[in-house]
Amino acid sequence: MAGFILVCPRDPASSRFDAEALRRCALHVSPDGIDAHAPHVLHEDGVLRAVINPVAGIRADDHGVCLGAIVDDDDWSTPLTPAPGGSFAIARHDARSVELVADILASRTIWYAFTEDFFLASTSQRALAFLLGDFQSEAETVAWMISSGYLGPEMGWDTRVRRVPVGTSLRLDRETWQLSTERRRIDYRPASLSTDEHVARLQEAVFRACRELDLSGTSWLLPLSGGHDSRGLLVGLMQAGERPTCVTWGLAASLSQPGNDAYVARQLTTHFGLEHQYCELDQTSEPMHDALTRFLLAGEGRAVDLSGYTDGMRMWEQFFAAGVTTMIRGDTPGVGSGQGRAYDPVNDFFVRTAIGRAVMADDFPDGHLVRRLGLAAQHFPSSLRRRSGEELGDYRDRIHNEYKVATMFAALNDPKCAYVEVVNPLLHPAVVKAVAELPPELRLWERGYATMVERLVPEIPIYKYHAEAQPSEYLAWPAMFEELLAELSSSQDDDVLPPGARALLVKELRKPVPSTAAKTSLRRRVKAVMPARIQRLVPSRVLASTRMVAMRAYTASRMATILRDDALKGRTPA
Repeated sequence: MAGFILVCPRDPASSRFDAEALRRCALHVSPDGIDAHAPHVLHEDGVLRAVINPVAGIRADDHGVCLGAIVDDDDWSTPLTPAPGGSFAIARHDARSVELVADILASRTIWYAFTEDFFLASTSQRALAFLLGDFQSEAETVAWMISSGYLGPEMGWDTRVRRVPVGTSLRLDRETWQLSTERRRIDYRPASLSTDEHVARLQEAVFRACRELDLSGTSWLLPLSGGHDSRGLLVGLMQAGERPTCVTWGLAASLSQPGNDAYVARQLTTHFGLEHQYCELDQTSEPMHDALTRFLLAGEGRAVDLSGYTDGMRMWEQFFAAGVTTMIRGDTPGVGSGQGRAYDPVNDFFVRTAIGRAVMADDFPDGHLVRRLGLAAQHFPSSLRRRSGEELGDYRDRIHNEYKVATMFAALNDPKCAYVEVVNPLLHPAVVKAVAELPPELRLWERGYATMVERLVPEIPIYKYHAEAQPSEYLAWPAMFEELLAELSSSQDDDVLPPGARALLVKELRKPVPSTAAKTSLRRRVKAVMPARIQRLVPSRVLASTRMVAMRAYTASRMATILRDDALKGRTPA
C-alpha cells in the first residue's frame, strides 16, 4: 500500500513502540498477492514513521510524508505552515508538533487514535489495530455500514479511531498534549458571468491542473470510462502534451455493446490514436471467500461495492507487477452530484440520502429488514446539516464535498491505493476556485462540467450502460449467496452484530427471491398509488435488497475478524 504509519509517544523513553514494530506493521498490512516494496522507516523528532509499500511519486523527508499530488509545495513538510493545494494525505512533524493534513475534500483518508500516552496515525485502520493491540467494535459504524454501505461521517471500525475531516489540519501540541484543528472550506460565491464564460473558465482551470500535474518518475495510467470526468482529463492531459495510456475494466461482453462504458472508451482512444488496455472482470473462478477476503484486506471494508473488483483484485496485482505506480482519478469538487433532473434538490432529506448517500436506519420504511436488526442509534453531525439561509443547491454540493467524497469516493479509492498511488487533478486549487464561482445550476454534471466536456469531443456520445457487473448481478451469484450464508450462519458470539441479527438475516436470505417480473409489478403498483411529489421525497437508495443488507452485515462481521487478527499480530513477538 502506498500509505503511512506514524507513532508519537508522549514519553519516548518509556514507549513500547520501536522501528521494528513499525516495519512489521507495514509489512503486515501490505497486500499478500504482490512482492511489496520494503517499508521506509524513520525515527526523527521523537516520532516513528513508516511508509508502506513505497512507490515512485511519494514525497518524504525527515519531517514529513505526502501521498498524492500537491501544488504550492515549498513548505509541505513544515508543521503549522499553510496547507498546499491538490489531492493528498500529509503527516508532518518536528520537536514541538505533529500535524495531519487532509486535502480540501479528504480524498485520501487519514485515521488517528489519541490517548494519554500516544498519538497514532495512519492511512490504514488495520495498521492502527496492529499498534493498539486490541479491537473494540464501534456499534454506530456497524449501523452506518448496514444502512448505507459505508462507514458514516466520522468514525472508524474501532471506537478509538477517528477520521481527519475534510479540509482539516489536525495538530498535536506535544508539550501540552492537546489536539487542535484548522479548517479550510470551499466558499461558494457565484461570479456574474454568462454560461459560456463560466464553461470557458472551468475548461481553462482543468487544462491548467493537467499542465501542472507532476508525473515525473512515475509509470501512470488514465482509467477511462465513457463518462465526463475521465474524458475531461483525457483532453486536458493531451493539451498538456501527454499521450496517456488508457485503461478500462468491465465484463468481457461490455466491450462490444454500443453505448457501454467500455465501448465508448475504446471509441475515444481510437479517435485520438491512443493505447488502450481493456481488463476483463468477469466472476473469478477462485473460491468466493478468498476473493472477498482479498477485497476486504485491501479496502478495509469501507465500502461494499464490488463492481470493480469481481476478479478478486487480480487486475490490481497485475498493474503492480507491471510497474504501474500511479492512477489518475477524476473525483470532483462539487460538480459531481450526478446526472439528470433527479439530482435537482427537493429538500434536505433528499440531499442527504439521494445525493450524499448518507442513509440511516430510521430512513427505511417501517418493517424493512434494516429496521428489524436492532442497530445502534446513528447521528448525522450538525456540521453536515443544512445551515440557516443556505440555498439547497449550495447544500447539495457541500454534502457532496464534505460527506460523499470523504466517505464514499475515498472508500472506493482505498482498494486501489493498496497497490498504486492515486492522484486527482480535479482537486487542483484552480478547479476548486472555478467550481466555487459557478452558480448552483451549473454545478450539476449536465449543466456545467459536462457541457464543457461534451464540447471537447462532440462526435462521441456519453455512455449509457456500465461496463462492470452491478450489485444486482454479483449478489445473485450462487457462490456469493453461499458465502454470505456461511458467514452469517456462524455461531460466533461477538459484539459486532446486534443479538438476533444473524439469525434474522439467515432467515430472510433463505426465503425465495421474487422473480424480476414480480418485483417490477410490485414497484409499478406502489408507484401507481404514490403521488409524484412523494416519489421524489423517497429516493430508491433508501431501499435495499435482502442480499445487499446481508452483504453489508457480512462486511462488518468479516472486518471485525480481520481487525482482531491484526491486533493479535501486533501483540505477538516477532
